[in-house]
Amino acid sequence: MAATLSTALDVHFAIPRFDAKRPIFFTKTVKQNPRRKFTISCDSSKYSSKPPQNPLESTKKNPSLSEQLRPLSTTTLPKKDQARLLSKPKSTWVNPTKPKRFVLSLQRQTLSPYAYNPKVGGLQLFAKKLNDCENSEAAFSSALEEIPQQPTKENALLILNSLKPWQKAHLFFNWIKTRNLFPLETIFYNVTMKSLRFGRQFELIEELANEMVSNEIPLDNITYSTIITCAKRCNLFYKAVEWFERMYKTGLMPDEVTYSAILDVYAKLGKVEEVLCLYERGVASGWKPDSIAFSVLATMFGQAGDYDGIRYVLQEMKSLGVQPNLVVYNTLLEAMGKAGKPGLARSLFEELLESGLTPNEKTLTALAKIYGKARWAKDALELWEEMKSKKWPMDFIFV
Repeated sequence: MAATLSTALDVHFAIPRFDAKRPIFFTKTVKQNPRRKFTISCDSSKYSSKPPQNPLESTKKNPSLSEQLRPLSTTTLPKKDQARLLSKPKSTWVNPTKPKRFVLSLQRQTLSPYAYNPKVGGLQLFAKKLNDCENSEAAFSSALEEIPQQPTKENALLILNSLKPWQKAHLFFNWIKTRNLFPLETIFYNVTMKSLRFGRQFELIEELANEMVSNEIPLDNITYSTIITCAKRCNLFYKAVEWFERMYKTGLMPDEVTYSAILDVYAKLGKVEEVLCLYERGVASGWKPDSIAFSVLATMFGQAGDYDGIRYVLQEMKSLGVQPNLVVYNTLLEAMGKAGKPGLARSLFEELLESGLTPNEKTLTALAKIYGKARWAKDALELWEEMKSKKWPMDFIFV
């Protein structure tokens, strides 16, 4: 059978516009019919129902996306009555610009006051007698027998704080423990440790610290600061780091003195990344570094000859409004010499003079070495003339 299909087609003609500048050769108008209808006939018969198969056209159609995902959905997705075993954890927003916690205490721990004793004059005379006696244990024990009264906690603390030699302070502390007159508090250990720190007796200090831990006597910020600074003075940097980490584990925040000391320890160990990390975390916590902290940073970068690090220190000091003292200027000048930057050293020396500071022997020696190493003879002679005219102190290098 044949089926006849007819439809109307809309045919539109687009007439291009001519440019006015171009000449028109044909002036005869053409009439156009905007719409015409055509009739299309399609004849289908049983002979033409099966067209000849072409191997290239007989390729199998690609399955749809739903058909491809049907096996995956039956094996992976849970059923409606099946309970979900896993749940998505709740997301927690963390501000990346703020530290997780404070890394130091912005206030120095105050010393515990002791009550006023009207007999303090007699106790001071007795402490002077203990200082003047011999350093032997026998002489010190015999002098202790002449104590004017039974020592109380306040009296014993006054005498302990008045003893200058660390040997006698340690003997008096042991004498108090053997008498068992009153329970020893943290302040007694702190005073004894400070006296031992002057003698650089880190082993005795660590022994007292372990004794405090075993007797459950709390270690405060002053205790940890004394231990860390004594270890730094004795060049036991690994011990300073060990006690600093123990301090953080107890939850006690270091103060500014302890923080500056541990920065110096890491700098002397050559751990530049740790120093910068501690510094940035401290500043983020509200800590305003002092001249000592910047001197530590300048020394660290100067020994490495890192010019970018020295510029970083100068920019940080200017941004925080910290006025460098003479020690910081001397440290920066030595760092400039190791980095080989005579021009920056000269401008830094001029800034030192404009701030109102007077250079000392170390300042002038460092600047003269920089000029000599750079072969800046003219600047070295000008420095020499300025030193003679202003009567600045001279070192042996200028003679």
